[in-house]
Amino acid sequence: MRFLVSLFLLFGTVFGLGACSCLDQSKKFFICAENSDLKLVDALVKNSKSQKLQKITCKNWDSPKILSALETGQLDAYIGSLDQAGSLKNSILIAKDGLVIVSNKSNKQASLTMVQLKEIFARQKTNWSSISGNPDESPIVVIDQSENSSSKIYLYQQLFANNQMKFSAKVKVENSAEIKNALAKFPNAISYINFSEYSDSLKAFQIDSIPATKENVQKGYFPLFRPVKIYFNKTTLKTSSKSQDFNELLNLILGNKGQQLIEDLSYIPLDQAELNNIKTNNRAILIGVGVPLDGTYTDLSKSIINAVKLAAEQLNEAGGIDSRDIEIITCNDESRVDQGLVCAQKFIDAGVTAVIGHLNSQVSIETSKLYVEHQIPMITAASTHPWFTERPGARGFVFRTVGRDDKQAELLAKSISNLAIPHPAKVAIFNNSTVYGATLSSLIEAQIIGIAKDKVTAIKALQQGKNQYHNEVEALDAQVLVFVGEATDAAQLVKELALTNHKNIVFIGAEGIFSQRYIQEAGLRAEGTYVTGTILELGSKQLEDFENLYLEKFKTKPTAFALNAFDAMMILGQALKNSQTENIPLIDSIKKTNYSGITGQIMFNSIGDPIQPRMCLYQVKNAKFIKLN
Repeated sequence: MRFLVSLFLLFGTVFGLGACSCLDQSKKFFICAENSDLKLVDALVKNSKSQKLQKITCKNWDSPKILSALETGQLDAYIGSLDQAGSLKNSILIAKDGLVIVSNKSNKQASLTMVQLKEIFARQKTNWSSISGNPDESPIVVIDQSENSSSKIYLYQQLFANNQMKFSAKVKVENSAEIKNALAKFPNAISYINFSEYSDSLKAFQIDSIPATKENVQKGYFPLFRPVKIYFNKTTLKTSSKSQDFNELLNLILGNKGQQLIEDLSYIPLDQAELNNIKTNNRAILIGVGVPLDGTYTDLSKSIINAVKLAAEQLNEAGGIDSRDIEIITCNDESRVDQGLVCAQKFIDAGVTAVIGHLNSQVSIETSKLYVEHQIPMITAASTHPWFTERPGARGFVFRTVGRDDKQAELLAKSISNLAIPHPAKVAIFNNSTVYGATLSSLIEAQIIGIAKDKVTAIKALQQGKNQYHNEVEALDAQVLVFVGEATDAAQLVKELALTNHKNIVFIGAEGIFSQRYIQEAGLRAEGTYVTGTILELGSKQLEDFENLYLEKFKTKPTAFALNAFDAMMILGQALKNSQTENIPLIDSIKKTNYSGITGQIMFNSIGDPIQPRMCLYQVKNAKFIKLN
């Protein structure tokens, strides 16, 4: 699984900040470390497949300066241990390093307690005889490191709260070589060194009777510890051409080869559980989108995918989910249950966090069984069959941002009964020979019968093809024609009404027709026709901004399904953030949705249906949909 982690910013000169023409920032990936960790950077550069990785030194840089360089883009990555991380959230643990308290080999003291160590570095104990059981009257010479040393920073953080303890040691050194030389000169001295730089030429104190061994550091028994991290800036990485270089570097570090390099350099490598946790927390959050990408529904499906990707892009630009990107993976379910189940298994195997889909109700119902089994939340922006959410096994695990067929059938029947035509009216219902079409046709018929104001004279399932459309329309004996299908078929039907001298028949289309494509293809024949569709605040700035952005990006206007899909992805984004903040399962976070989106306010009831009405009746006037109720 690739990591969609992030970072990078660049650096101008090798030894300082500022722009410099001597470095081509567009071609090199500059990585910096303090002295004690330069050997690790050297090994990574040597073993990386990328020719762009280049080590630079940042000697005497303090944490604020490094963080500023990462923030401003003067540095691509830093390896080490920084004093705090400021506002930079992008860091990943890559290794561990113990802090070994050391002295001259001649020192008779074997162990120190954390309390004694604190007293020594606070200069409260100044000679060895003040340590219980030690007869040596020699003064304790503390050999300290520079203020910017990560070893000093982490030692003082563990000895003194918030690193507040400051004192001036008589002897200060810059690196491990100087520590070893100083300890050789002062037999009664004490200092500290990274486990990765320790050698047998030094005496290592036990701390609280715990030896400073690799095993004790790795398991967390040894109390002095320095985390080694890679620091980066995710926001800058997104606008850089270096993201692939960073991903390759991270894969090297967290892979077997990188962890072996870490161990060879005497750092403590991460265990498998830690590696798995880091990989999980820093890879992209995968969202599956299952739709049919060929046949009748191609355009609708592409609009759903486009909208979901657009929402994910906006969420990622806002920082993602706890600094993790959202990545969309798609699958063509071909409007078939068997292929839908193949897509569902693909998503499950990929480790998706949630699914947006499917388009066809029958496919959504059957695939939901697999998603529920694997505890994967599912939100559909298109499936309207009541059984999708009513199915007992799915309740509480599936959701939709679109309305239900039974509510739409009720809306259509009432709209027909309110038409300014003589009643009882003869109503013919045509559909596109799909399960959706047949189901909604039956529901509409039942609603019309229930109202008892009009009567259904025919229900026809039409196969695609102009000849059948012409023949069925020519033989039509009705005052109202209801069509359940898609925009292209509906456009052909209203043309046939005019061609067969049936233009006085009132045409009403179900929500699958609520698309600008219907108006474009039907032309003048669409004028005066009715369509049910998602309730929208037509002309609102939020909707107009989205439509303009969608048009600019995809060179076409969004469908109503696209609007519902965009809101579905934004609901997932909101739920993912709340899940992290409140430390609750994602499914529970979705249930608590209260989202104000392009399609209005959305909250879910106990079975995952929107609480608010989702459909209304529109009429086409002057080539636009005008909301009627």
